[in-house]
Amino acid sequence: MTEDMMIKGAEDLISNLPDGILQHMLCLIPIKLAMSTSLLSRRWRHVWCEIPSITLGGDTLTAASINETLARYTAPKTKSFDPLITPITKEKIPYVDRWIKFATSHNVENLSLNFSRYYYYC
Repeated sequence: MTEDMMIKGAEDLISNLPDGILQHMLCLIPIKLAMSTSLLSRRWRHVWCEIPSITLGGDTLTAASINETLARYTAPKTKSFDPLITPITKEKIPYVDRWIKFATSHNVENLSLNFSRYYYYC
């Protein structure tokens, strides 16, 4: 930011909020955008990593990118986890197994997996 764009004596009031409030706010936006807040400053670097609910999905999201995101996620307890990759096909079953393991290790209260009606998960 250039010096003429900065307001003298301006404060970043949002960054001064407690982590819990910031994490709640980040739950309300797409995860990709929430993750990008880590570039704002050192203060924001790990805030997204402990958001209480995590929904992963979108047109360009792959099972591998979900796994990469989950590897950075550190919250010990999660209210909900929803990987929005549909349909779940036979090729994606190893990923589903990993997501279920993630859910159990993070004490997820609500896990949502959307399977196609033509394939049964064992």
